[in-house]
Amino acid sequence: MKTKTILILLCFLVPLIAGDMQLEYQSLFLKSQFEWEYYDTTKDVLPDIQHYDMSALWMSNFQQYTLGYIGEDYQRFWIRLLNIKKHNRNSKSYLVTGKTRVRENVCDFSGTIDLVKAIMQKSHELPHIKQGAIIGIYEFNEDPKQTGSGKVIGTFVTHWFIDSMGIHYDSLTFAASDAFCNNQFSGNWYSYKTKTIKKCNWGDVRIPFSNELDIGVGEFYPDKKWIANGWESFVGAYTKSDTASKRIEKEEWWRR
Repeated sequence: MKTKTILILLCFLVPLIAGDMQLEYQSLFLKSQFEWEYYDTTKDVLPDIQHYDMSALWMSNFQQYTLGYIGEDYQRFWIRLLNIKKHNRNSKSYLVTGKTRVRENVCDFSGTIDLVKAIMQKSHELPHIKQGAIIGIYEFNEDPKQTGSGKVIGTFVTHWFIDSMGIHYDSLTFAASDAFCNNQFSGNWYSYKTKTIKKCNWGDVRIPFSNELDIGVGEFYPDKKWIANGWESFVGAYTKSDTASKRIEKEEWWRR
C-alpha cells in the first residue's frame, strides 16, 4: 500500500523529475515524510483548500528554526524567505523572494512555490481542526550577477491545520514530539557558472536526508566531523552558551 501511494504521488511530480536516480530520490523523500497509515491518500484535497492564502505557512516565526545543508560535505546552508505572494492568476502558485547564504556569501533569489497535491489525516489532534499536508515543487533562482550563484529546484512537504480562522502552519506537536519537523525542502542546487550540481536540503527544526549530519536524538545536533563546515556557531550557541556564537545565530544576515 505504501509503495502504491508513493507511486501515485510521484505521478504528480513527473515534470520535476529527470532520470531514474532522481525518481528514486524523490520516492525516498516522500517515504520519509509521512506515517502513511494516518493519511487518506485516496483523495487529493487541494481543490478544496487552494482558495486559502497559504503564504503564512512558509513565512511563519518558525523560520528561526530553519536549518539546511548543501553538498556532500554538509556545508551549512542558510535560507530566508522574505516575501511570498499568491499568484493572482494561478491559485496553486506562489511568487517568492528571499536570500541564501553559504559561509559569508549571500545571494538574492526569486522563484516559485507550486502546490501539486494535498492529503488529509484520517484523524486529528483536536476535534475542531483538520490536519493535512501539501506536497509541491519549488524553483528558486539566485541572482546570476552575484558571486557563487545558481538555482535550487526540488520537492517540499508542508504540514498544516485548518480551523474556523483559516489555514495555519502545523506546530501542534512542536513542544511534545522529538520527531517534529515541518517545511521540509529537498532538492539540488545547480551552479550557473560551473554547472556543478549539489544536493541542497533544508527544513524547520530537522533537515531531510541528514542522517549522517544529524546525530541528535531529541533535537538536531551535527556530528563532530562536519562541525567545521559552518556549524561551529550552532554548537557554541546551543550547547556551550557562548555569547559570540549566540550573536551569530541570531544575526539577521538577510538584511545585509
